[in-house]
Amino acid sequence: MNADNTKLLMDSFRDAELALAAMPELPKGITPLYIHVLDAITQLEEQGRDARVSDVAERLGTSLPGVTRAVNSLEGLGLVKKEKAAGDRRIVILRLSASGREVHEQYVVRYIDALSRLLGDISDEDAECTAATIRKVAEIMRHSRLPIVRD
Repeated sequence: MNADNTKLLMDSFRDAELALAAMPELPKGITPLYIHVLDAITQLEEQGRDARVSDVAERLGTSLPGVTRAVNSLEGLGLVKKEKAAGDRRIVILRLSASGREVHEQYVVRYIDALSRLLGDISDEDAECTAATIRKVAEIMRHSRLPIVRD
């Protein structure tokens, strides 16, 4: 990629930050990570899988301790329940409470549906390509920290 397109791509990340900043305000005490955790639990359940902390961390591409802290906070907020697995009491299964399901419904399902209507002119192919490019750039940058070059 040439330098002009590299700069264009990096500048678009600023635009992405501005788009994220325009998202609706979350309820007091709820962070974007908490919403992602609720969504990951829901997705795992929809696939017929039990949601464990390790499964959520893997799905989100984040650390186990970070997800554990988020789950503990979500449990404290009454949005997530922890249950012992029937076959192995050492395994903890995560479930959304009724309040957790409502938060997920409002801040993921309904919001994404409304946003999808606003973004209707963007093709699925463009969205998939953009997401793949962002993920690729993020992965490269996470593993290749470049120092500032000084003369």
